[in-house]
Amino acid sequence: MKRIGWAVAAALFMTGAGWAQIYAPYQAATPHIPAADTGDYSAIRKVAIVSALGPDVRIGFGSEDSHHAIELAAWKTDELVTTTLRRYLSGRFEFVDVAFDQPALRQAAVFRREAPLLDFLQTRPNPGVDAYVIVRPLGDPTPGPPGIGLHADKSGVALCANYEIDIIDARRWSFLGKAISRTRDHTGTPAYFACYAAGASLPPDAAHGLSADMEAELGAHLRSLVPRSLVETLRALKLGVVLPPSGDHSIAPPENAIETEGIASVAVVSAIGSSFAFASPHDVLHEQELVETPITDWGLDAEVERIAGTALSRKFTVKAAELDRAALARVVLRKGTHPPIEGLPPSAEVDAYVLIVKAFRAGTGSSGAGLWNQDWMGRSTYAYANYAIVLVDARTSKVLKAALPLMSPRSDVAFPLVRVDGKLWPDGAKDHAAADKAHAAIDSLIADSVPETLYQMGLTKDEAAR
Repeated sequence: MKRIGWAVAAALFMTGAGWAQIYAPYQAATPHIPAADTGDYSAIRKVAIVSALGPDVRIGFGSEDSHHAIELAAWKTDELVTTTLRRYLSGRFEFVDVAFDQPALRQAAVFRREAPLLDFLQTRPNPGVDAYVIVRPLGDPTPGPPGIGLHADKSGVALCANYEIDIIDARRWSFLGKAISRTRDHTGTPAYFACYAAGASLPPDAAHGLSADMEAELGAHLRSLVPRSLVETLRALKLGVVLPPSGDHSIAPPENAIETEGIASVAVVSAIGSSFAFASPHDVLHEQELVETPITDWGLDAEVERIAGTALSRKFTVKAAELDRAALARVVLRKGTHPPIEGLPPSAEVDAYVLIVKAFRAGTGSSGAGLWNQDWMGRSTYAYANYAIVLVDARTSKVLKAALPLMSPRSDVAFPLVRVDGKLWPDGAKDHAAADKAHAAIDSLIADSVPETLYQMGLTKDEAAR
């Protein structure tokens, strides 16, 4: 029985009602995905696209070999798969509809056994195709249950789309290509298994069915995960089709956008620009170090508000608000905590506040803007912007949603943490003058990540329109 280790790439898990997060990808402890098998597709013109994933969602608790299946036909998984594949293969292939006994097909297609699937196809009359494009459930080496599943362990819960796309020659009955599902949301990052963080825990009775709210929420994640993973898996197969860039907004909707009905006006306030941090981790030779210096003269908060306001204005009326900025500057969100958001008087002038506040990221040991330097076995220096965007009901002060920042799909990194020239790390005083040298790097991270994060939260239209 295989235990899965998980590392959260980015998630803001807050306890208490009202907190939510952008569900960013999980990575398995062994994130290597086997290379796709590709072949000569030049003789393929007509294809039948068949999904054998079925309506079941498998829920695994701790062990890949032990899971329960519940039926969620409302998710229409097979329809989503075939519609997406037709969308991206239409410029290269002609499609022929084919009807199979779905339970028999799923039985033949399960896991990676090739012979039963070939036997099943050969016993059916050829509908006039050169090849079959089959999407079938896959277990090992993917994390979690085969097919569409929820994997729960002590690290949390992941929604996974574990499948393989097979290109099967319908004349010679051979596999022309096969690729394990994968996804990638940024052009410069590696592909990872097709799993998204789905929450901190599952209720004990989840194996018997999901609540209506959980079913709807996970269904929304699925409608993002499946198209994104199909695009990247097709890319690995090298079929000669035109595909959008990794993570492009045209592929799928945001993973966890909030419903904004009833919100017509917002006020934007940033409280991350008071100080700059120089952080270095502890190692066998050095103690952990954190030095902060004031940077209020940068006008960083004003710039953040300008960028956020421009993006939000495409969906809402953006108004000014008088808030206690000093109190907001003291707010530091941390994983697993629910600190009060001070300085938020109820208001009838706007419907919601959009707050940009500091967030602590364990990897850098700091919050806000700064430089992180590792000097063990060679210097590596990174600029970072550790913040969260928080949507608050202005009338009740209730937190509606909170999210850590994400970089746009065009970026070579997923989060606002980017390697910079080591010369930016000061050899002398870690003061304002030293911080100024990293000003441009911080501005670049803010300009890219703020619109993207607002888009992923459902608070603005496609950021590509900016």
